[in-house]
Amino acid sequence: RGIKNILRETVSFFTCRFLTGVMDVAIMWFAVDIMLWDSLVWKMISNILVTILNYFASKIFVFKK
Repeated sequence: RGIKNILRETVSFFTCRFLTGVMDVAIMWFAVDIMLWDSLVWKMISNILVTILNYFASKIFVFKK
């Protein structure tokens, strides 16, 4: 596990988190600001999607063997 591996995992982790954060903002912007749908419902939907995507991103890209 060298420093190179740890640095790669750290950068991958924060990149995936940043991208899913952008996705969360985009979903909320579209659903609430553009479509005028209920913000609480769409925040729950967005959180579920982001959590699932973060799990699979970590499993596939960040902490791969």
